[in-house]
Amino acid sequence: MRLDSGVHMGYAITPYYDSMISKLCTWGMNRTAAIERMRRAISEYVILGVKTTLPLHFALMHNRHFIEGDTHTHFLTEEHIQRSLLRALREEEARMQTLASSLRQTKEVAAISAAVGTYLRSKPRE
Repeated sequence: MRLDSGVHMGYAITPYYDSMISKLCTWGMNRTAAIERMRRAISEYVILGVKTTLPLHFALMHNRHFIEGDTHTHFLTEEHIQRSLLRALREEEARMQTLASSLRQTKEVAAISAAVGTYLRSKPRE
């Protein structure tokens, strides 16, 4: 799994630039393995405070047609994608509300995690 991002705690995304805040990539020995890794990565990825495309990608990673590689240029407009996306949006909203609630209760842990993350990113690589 690879995560490319230039966003950090306190960063402001202005309307003058591309709104992409990060790029999540997975790989595998085959399509199935890559999709399984992406499912896990999406389920463990937490972004609070802004709407994301995570629900769309969650729905795609569980869509039989996508898994089989049966896609085309109008794939996202098909009814089966729209139905699975609505379900994924509801699930993702509930998950983010639960996470936000638990983070409010454990701000100290979040602050420590952020400090450790900042420290690790600032260490020179050997």
